[in-house]
Amino acid sequence: MLSESETPLALVVEDDQATQGLISTVLSEEGFRVDEADNGEQALEFLNRQPYDVIVLDLQIPYVSGFQIIARMRDDFPGSLPAVVITSGLDVQILGHLATLCTVLPKPLDVSKLRRFAKERVAEKLR
Repeated sequence: MLSESETPLALVVEDDQATQGLISTVLSEEGFRVDEADNGEQALEFLNRQPYDVIVLDLQIPYVSGFQIIARMRDDFPGSLPAVVITSGLDVQILGHLATLCTVLPKPLDVSKLRRFAKERVAEKLR
């Protein structure tokens, strides 16, 4: 069993409570401690407090957009964003650009892909 400091930490940024709960449950089942933010302002507050191993981020959230959070994370985590972006209805060109920065999962969310991503991040944390 991992100590609290070794346990991977995830931030779920999603304004839809049902989706947020689903994502948090999946990540918890994969061994993550999970913080939840309902909007971009809350997400930035969490990001200012501590680093995360995984950030699951909806792009279309209130107050501070997911795009603005990605820009901030790109500055704080150069080379590799620990993020999964979940979104619906975005232009293919935008999705292509996002895919160069982080993992993109479309809505409706494919839970098996989220689990796979989470397992890969846990494996990286244990190395």
